[in-house]
Amino acid sequence: MIALALFAAEVAPAAALPTVFGLELGAPIALPECQRMPARFLAPGVKPPYSSVQIAPCQQLPGEYGPGTETDGLVRFPPDKLPAIVGVDIMETTVLNGRLEALSAATLSYNSAPGIVRELTAKFGAPTARETETVLVEKIAVPSIHVTWSRPGYSVDYHSVAENEIDYGDLTIETDAGRAARVSKERARDALRTPL
Repeated sequence: MIALALFAAEVAPAAALPTVFGLELGAPIALPECQRMPARFLAPGVKPPYSSVQIAPCQQLPGEYGPGTETDGLVRFPPDKLPAIVGVDIMETTVLNGRLEALSAATLSYNSAPGIVRELTAKFGAPTARETETVLVEKIAVPSIHVTWSRPGYSVDYHSVAENEIDYGDLTIETDAGRAARVSKERARDALRTPL
């Protein structure tokens, strides 16, 4: 009995993962599959593409985009259900073992950065780091705010100007497992590049 109590005292509780935009990190995506276009003129067994207009939040399943996309999916929001800080109706997802491990969204433009940072701070607490950086957009240097929140089990990364896109910012929220999968995929891609 004493040994069991000592063992229990050493086990740290699992980090609580947040729910963001109604989606719980580390859990299955609790949204229906998005509607597909009518299946006209398709070969037997070929799934029709997803419709670009959806009437309710939904998910486009991982692996629908060919080899190498087995973990990549999308969540779509109709315009009237779009989260306040998001600028586009599509969010990229990473799903591992059936669980949402990362979410990436295009946010409103850099003009909205102060409000977005306030919203994120209200949700995740004080930022871990905040810096000003310069992003090249069509060969023009644009100042951008980069804010990060590192928390046990997950991290949040916000750029007020997305790479090569002045009209949107970029928000990535990923669990430790999601970050490890992204880094592994980036390393594998980099290994295929022709060396100098």
